[in-house]
Amino acid sequence: MTAYSVSADPGSALNLERRLGCGRLCEAGWLDDGRVVVATAAELWVWDVRGGTLKPLVQAGTRGMDLRQRAGLAALVAEAPIREVRLVSLADGAMVQRFHTGERSLIYAAALSPAAEALAVGLGSHQVTLWDVRSGERRACLTHPETSSSFDGQPEVLAWSPDGARLASASRDHKLWVWDVASGAMMGEWALPFGARGLLWMPDGMLLAAMAFGGGTITHTECFLAVVDPACGEVVHLLETPNEAGHRVGDMRALAHEPSRQLCAAGGDGEVIHVFDTATWQLAAQLAAPPDVVEPPRMRYLHSLAFSPDGAQLLATVATNVNRGAEERRFGLEVWATDGWRLAARLDDFTGAVGGLALGTGGRIYAACDDGLRIYPSAEGGQPTLLRPRVRSRAKWNTDRLTALRHVALSPDEHAALVSWRSHSGEAGAVDLASGAVGELLDLPQKQVEALAWHPDGQQMAACGAAATIWKTGRKSAVRKLSFADRAVGAAASSDGKFGFCSWDGTLSVVWGARFAQGLVGLRPPGPARRLTALAFSPDGSALAVAGGLPSLRDAYEDRRARVFVCEIATQGWRELPLEAAGLSAVAWSPDGQLIAAGDGAGRVVLLRAADGAVLASVSGHGDAVTALHFTADGARLVSASRDGSLGVWSVDG
Repeated sequence: MTAYSVSADPGSALNLERRLGCGRLCEAGWLDDGRVVVATAAELWVWDVRGGTLKPLVQAGTRGMDLRQRAGLAALVAEAPIREVRLVSLADGAMVQRFHTGERSLIYAAALSPAAEALAVGLGSHQVTLWDVRSGERRACLTHPETSSSFDGQPEVLAWSPDGARLASASRDHKLWVWDVASGAMMGEWALPFGARGLLWMPDGMLLAAMAFGGGTITHTECFLAVVDPACGEVVHLLETPNEAGHRVGDMRALAHEPSRQLCAAGGDGEVIHVFDTATWQLAAQLAAPPDVVEPPRMRYLHSLAFSPDGAQLLATVATNVNRGAEERRFGLEVWATDGWRLAARLDDFTGAVGGLALGTGGRIYAACDDGLRIYPSAEGGQPTLLRPRVRSRAKWNTDRLTALRHVALSPDEHAALVSWRSHSGEAGAVDLASGAVGELLDLPQKQVEALAWHPDGQQMAACGAAATIWKTGRKSAVRKLSFADRAVGAAASSDGKFGFCSWDGTLSVVWGARFAQGLVGLRPPGPARRLTALAFSPDGSALAVAGGLPSLRDAYEDRRARVFVCEIATQGWRELPLEAAGLSAVAWSPDGQLIAAGDGAGRVVLLRAADGAVLASVSGHGDAVTALHFTADGARLVSASRDGSLGVWSVDG
């Protein structure tokens, strides 16, 4: 993770100084000058492949992108702070247009027409909406027939014909639709051998479909494609590549054709990229992953492929899955030279979600990431040290060693860190920061660890999930356990020796004293029942800032009626600090006790005055939920972690 400077607003009380890491990689595409536009969940970047430099283009996190180089536009699928498709200029990153698709409809796909005059958006309401790019108005709505399942019949894949007159859409339940764009009429509905994960129009008017195996097992094939006649739905060619090397096999999704239309590249949930001669559909090359990238039992996921405008290079957006059961993925970009099919360049400055965060002396930052524990020398960035503590999963169905970390809490002397691994079997333990060695795992009663805390005396640790459990360092048996009606998701330790826990059941518990037998259990904030999602002690330990939102059918982190409450422990009195947020997921208290920072599910960071709850700043800094917040010891900076795969360093002027 490299530190990347960003622009600041001198008039704001909260400014994003720099970003540590690029964010979670989503897609990438070529510009006409040979540079690469890289879309991550945190930001849009431009990679100079020859020079090796990576520069930010615009702070616009996305989970999907469609480029039109000649028009100089990119369509970005955004989930935060609202679901929409954003059209940005590739020249300067300026916002050209925004297409609001509705809060409740998932966005499956977005595709610009070849001339970038229209935008097609596949929605979770069985509809494809067509938008006029220039005016931003919706032109038409193409509706897929209703099915018995809400998951079937959804337009998960879209592809425009080269002349922009037709649009193809496909779903996971083996269906393909072809539409006349001018009239909005359905030209045909066809059945495919398998569900399609990718579509590509060929120069001869045929459709190439990358097929999903649909959960089945096909051991003899490594690549599975279908050439379909869009006029009648007939499968003209069924391409199966023999799996002679014994590679891992999965769904196909990524398709690209070389500008001269002589070659087609395909890839998916496997270990190789397949290159075909489109004249004969014979296999021309197979590009295997370099040995230092993929080792058994790892598996590669190819998200997208793109040939450079001159056809000399092939760009692959890759995720490497190290532990399949733990969903640990590492992301990277690969550039293959078509002359000899050699790997010419690679960019690996990406990570998955950053789950936990801790700050040490001298401003050191400890970030729990999907590739291990990253330790930055200071908030200025610098080259991080990567510790990869590994433990074997206790789940019977997963025998892999876990590396992806979810949470971290630092010991007071900074010799060790309490970490939890990203799994569903409750692995957590102390890691020696000098050697990376893992001590004995804690005997946790929960299937998934939601939060960790380390007592200021260094002798006690706490973890929560299905219950809140406190241990004495070096002992396996628990000192105390607290039960909740729902998951306990927040844990914190105060400077004066208290432990605090909050739960989705809406209760707050604070314990202290010998064996933590004293305390307050089952406290509830005033008003309607709320899911509590995060908490932080005041500097002197006399009060708690607690984040919560109203329970709903949607996830609590998406609830826009979120609140921050301040609970005075001595009097059990509550103060409510209302704010408009997309569900609060993190909270922190400044060292001088004057400020409270909160992070929400849309990547926004809010700065509040603790005395009266006045909102001093509300800034969008991430493309996904904020998972952790910490003030530096001097209170001059705030560090945020996010599921978008990046850290934000903010200057504070409260």
